[in-house]
Amino acid sequence: MLELWAWIWINLLLGSIICINVRNAVHSLLSLIYVFLNGVILIIAMGTDFIGLIFLIVYIGAIAILFLFVVMMLNIKNSELTTQILPIYGSSIIVLYILNKEWLKYLESFIPVWGSKLNTVIKVENLIEINWINQVEVIDGIKNIGDLLYKKGDSLLILSSTLLLLGMVGAIILSLEHNKKVKRQDLYLQLETFNYLK
Repeated sequence: MLELWAWIWINLLLGSIICINVRNAVHSLLSLIYVFLNGVILIIAMGTDFIGLIFLIVYIGAIAILFLFVVMMLNIKNSELTTQILPIYGSSIIVLYILNKEWLKYLESFIPVWGSKLNTVIKVENLIEINWINQVEVIDGIKNIGDLLYKKGDSLLILSSTLLLLGMVGAIILSLEHNKKVKRQDLYLQLETFNYLK
């Protein structure tokens, strides 16, 4: 399990470094999608499957793909770096070092393998006489949220979807531009001028 965590962290760091260093915007966005995908794997491996799937749908499915299409449509050429690279990299390495030290201190209290507290894990089964884990029906988070949404909050779900539909239609109507130079046909007016309707 520790090897899986290590590989995920290595992939996250490599994808982040590639995303920052690549000069082509399309390649940078592809590496950003790779970082998001590794983040989803990390979140699902921690046991929070619903948050991982929402992260996958929102960040990878919507935002990153939207950015990718916008960048590809703009046809941005490879931009040369005009700023000084050394101060940016120096400050980012210092910040990354400080964050890693604090993160490892935080993880030592939860994961004893990474710290010096190797034998401080207390098994829950030794503290209680009855193993309640085997007697409880395992229901994951997605099923609980689905039951709450579709059984108890069905009217609120329909109301929120109607509000989202209204917002989408309103945004489309506001973004429409009526150009008066565009020639449009009016069949009724044409037939009236040629006296077909009289």
